[in-house]
Amino acid sequence: MSTPRKKRRVLCNDDGWILEMQEPPITVAAIREKMVRTYERTPVDGLLWCIGDHEVYNFETQVGEQIGSGSQDLRHESEKYAYGNLHHLIGESGGPMTAMVKVCKEAGMDLFPSVRMNSHYHIEEKQASYGRHRRENPHLRIGPPDEDIPIPSVENAIRTGLDYKFYKNRRIMANVICELFERWDVAGVELDFMRHPAMFRPEEAYAHRYLMTDFVRFIRSRMDEIGHTRGKHLELITRVAPTVADSVRTGLDVETWIKDKLVDIVVVGVGFLPFEMKLREFVDLTEGTDCQIYGSVEALRWALDEDVLAAIAQRYYKQGAVGIHLFNFFNLPQEWKQKVLGGIADPNKLARLDKQYELDRSDRVESTSWHVGAFRYTIPRVQLPAQLRSTETGQGMTLVIEIADDMDQTKSRVGAANIAGPTGCTLGLGFEFLPEGEILEVRLNSTPLDWNAAHISVEGWNHSEFTTKDGNYHTDLATVNTPGTLVEFDVDCLLLREGANVVELRRAPPHSDPVTLLHVTVKIQFN
Repeated sequence: MSTPRKKRRVLCNDDGWILEMQEPPITVAAIREKMVRTYERTPVDGLLWCIGDHEVYNFETQVGEQIGSGSQDLRHESEKYAYGNLHHLIGESGGPMTAMVKVCKEAGMDLFPSVRMNSHYHIEEKQASYGRHRRENPHLRIGPPDEDIPIPSVENAIRTGLDYKFYKNRRIMANVICELFERWDVAGVELDFMRHPAMFRPEEAYAHRYLMTDFVRFIRSRMDEIGHTRGKHLELITRVAPTVADSVRTGLDVETWIKDKLVDIVVVGVGFLPFEMKLREFVDLTEGTDCQIYGSVEALRWALDEDVLAAIAQRYYKQGAVGIHLFNFFNLPQEWKQKVLGGIADPNKLARLDKQYELDRSDRVESTSWHVGAFRYTIPRVQLPAQLRSTETGQGMTLVIEIADDMDQTKSRVGAANIAGPTGCTLGLGFEFLPEGEILEVRLNSTPLDWNAAHISVEGWNHSEFTTKDGNYHTDLATVNTPGTLVEFDVDCLLLREGANVVELRRAPPHSDPVTLLHVTVKIQFN
């Protein structure tokens, strides 16, 4: 496998919203204006365009099921829109994929059709967006219909997905994937194993990992054949679980894929836990290969604040990532993409940006019900939320928060330039409720912090989220408040260090009711 043609700074996934959210007829001109041109003068080098879901596709496929072809029960507005837009674009330009290839080439942007390798949305089987293959072959699903699987549970959440131990399922998916680069001149293809996780039954996944490796090897060989005839290298992107161990456990032998040079780019994670992911272990696997590692960021995990994004990007780059993979950021305005993405994709600019490092929370994936349980299947353990209870000895709760900025020097060197060090640092602790007058013992890297000097607010803390006002979809941002008590300490920046920082909390007796810690941050100001 030859060296990839370029190192892209940012890969951005687009879930194909325009076909399902915009009333027909959508034109090629609308796709150009509303999708592709929003990336002009931004660091987004690759567009990962989702072709459909649930093995029902919104493009002019000849081997897969087009929306509406397996069922005329177009009961939902989104299905009616997708059906109408698909057929209008087929008449206007040949179809959505043909149009996407054309407008991306005009814009000088690499196009990667993105294939959701499994979908665990629980939708009615009569719907047009429920794949005919699943409807007619319930025995080929992960959870056979004759089994009573408790609700809620991970097993129930993934039960309707395709089980890849069956050859027929793998063959159907391979046909669609190969069609994408055989019929169209694309840069490559993304196999998205994280939308949604689980390709096998949990108890069978590890044993059947060889089947998924065989599947990836087949796609790689076919891509090499087509690429040879075109005189170009077609790139294979895979998105896998947040850790190597969780990937292999769930049947994705990513270490073999990298070592055998089957994949060009590995995107790590679902994006919900960007401060806990260990990208370095993936980067270490790429030694001696041309494989590139990207870190995933999910906008719906609240990663929309600029200082949070800067901290995530700094963390990824310091661990050896080549670039950033964005999910659900596609509809943000061009001005936002230019300003925010332009900052985090440039190491010189990023070094000067304010940052907010955090501890991730497991309850952002709030349940095991419905498709959300599939994300639970691959999410590693994290430190929050946590209950702080009284202890008899001098020891209490210990938390570790990682910082990717150089805190040991007053000046950091980036490229050929010296930059000023941070001007201020703050440790923040957010509690669901903290009784008035409560005093906790807090240490940062073994240094006691003065509780009486802390800034305490009962107004909670804020973050940015998407708002659905006026029917907009992932476009407008709103400030959302989390109720609780926020305790902030101004700390000497030299007290912090690049890498692991230890926060110790102790609550002395005789308190019987615990207090719940929801939020831990380290803010670093450069401006």
